[in-house]
Amino acid sequence: MNQYYTTYKDVRIAYYTFGNPKGKAVVWLHGFLEDSRMWTYLLDQLPQSFRHIFIDLPGFGRSQCIAYVHTMDEMADVVMAVLRELKIRKAAFIGHSMGGYVSLAFGEKYPESVRALCLFHSTAAADSPEKIENRNRGIELAKNNPQLFSRTTFLGLFADWAHDLCKNEIEEQTQIAVSTSSQGIVAALEGMKIRPDRTVLLHFAPYQIFHIVGSEDPVFKGHSLDDQLTAPKVKAFVLKAGHMSHIENRKDLLPVFREYFKSL
Repeated sequence: MNQYYTTYKDVRIAYYTFGNPKGKAVVWLHGFLEDSRMWTYLLDQLPQSFRHIFIDLPGFGRSQCIAYVHTMDEMADVVMAVLRELKIRKAAFIGHSMGGYVSLAFGEKYPESVRALCLFHSTAAADSPEKIENRNRGIELAKNNPQLFSRTTFLGLFADWAHDLCKNEIEEQTQIAVSTSSQGIVAALEGMKIRPDRTVLLHFAPYQIFHIVGSEDPVFKGHSLDDQLTAPKVKAFVLKAGHMSHIENRKDLLPVFREYFKSL
């Protein structure tokens, strides 16, 4: 991957490119406590005929924080700033977890710039009251002990069986998670807890939406995604995985991504 920087509101934003500069653009957006390095396990399987753009969202990786609260809409504006710098008018999106929230915000705000959208272990629903309370507790812990918060939260994203099967990859990504600053953690948590419900896009968006979920995802335990997976604009895929199938089950994930690329 080639690394670059752009500026948004006088703040440095890092992004990376891979593949054909003249190909159709695919924007990859990482999840909470991650950065663009989460995608390295997939790089050698990605079609080089596409122009892949990996963005470190504000407060993660090599991108700086913008404010105390990073709303999903503001992050979507950051993504648009990168696309404008690259003179890209239309792109497909793959958003993991929080990256899916940002993709949906982008798709609502800039629908004419979206070729297709892939929600990757994410949801179009807003936070429930219970989830908001959990985020508030996380904010307090992250202010006092960000490394403890990051390690505990990140390790809780995997299916039980994955901890032995994917031990090395999990430890690599956990080290990235614990390097996230307290400000970056808090700003993202504050932004996620106030994001609006965007399930309407699953019914009326002017582009197709792939929705990939894990059958053992602890993030959505007790919360059914069936209504989202059967929405008119959605093509759904359920993989044997927790919240992190790019680590837990690449064998079944990669054919889904290949089908997504063929649809573009």
